[in-house]
Amino acid sequence: MSLNKEAVELDGIVNRLLDNLSLSVTSQTGRDGVELRHQIGKIRSNYVSMISDKTFPTELLLCFQTALKANVKLPGLVVIHNGLFQETPVGKISAAVVQMGILFCLSTESRIIITMEFTSRDDVESMMNIMRGVFDIARVLSADAPDTTSYQRLTILAGNLISFLSDTARPLPRMVTFNLATSFPSLTLSQRIYNTADRAEEIVAENKIIHPAFCLREIRGLSA
Repeated sequence: MSLNKEAVELDGIVNRLLDNLSLSVTSQTGRDGVELRHQIGKIRSNYVSMISDKTFPTELLLCFQTALKANVKLPGLVVIHNGLFQETPVGKISAAVVQMGILFCLSTESRIIITMEFTSRDDVESMMNIMRGVFDIARVLSADAPDTTSYQRLTILAGNLISFLSDTARPLPRMVTFNLATSFPSLTLSQRIYNTADRAEEIVAENKIIHPAFCLREIRGLSA
């Protein structure tokens, strides 16, 4: 199928992708956010010629690289990959754009995830389960593509991310539940559980306690 025959489908896919990319830009993204908006606008206006001269992959990758520099948040990227997962392209060019967008998006998400600080093994394992599911969907969608490059790259990327997260989780403590005979203030709980008063705020935050003087009898906390 030629570029002209795919024009309507391609226009919808590209613009939906760029719309979702635009949503990731917030007031906190600063100058890099402005650069990202400029790059999005550039692609929106010239994507047909970019596809024709084969510069589209480079220009779209630059969008995601700029988004990373602008410190876009992970939920914004989730919106992007979910939107791409819902696409059902018919044309070969449209399918290639979708696969390209998924790969670039998940690569950016992976780069963000490896910079995150995790406090417990449970948090890391939760992220691993989420990303396994995301990559499974992405690989299923790319499995039938004539070009297997996207599938192979997604498989490598998924393996590297899960391996990194497994290494990150190994030395971290687990979340455990403490069942207490009575209610205590968070400062007292911190001292009783961890032998220090410095983790009272952590107890309040983890258990969503309204007032630190009146904690629940069943408390979640780190095992160490």
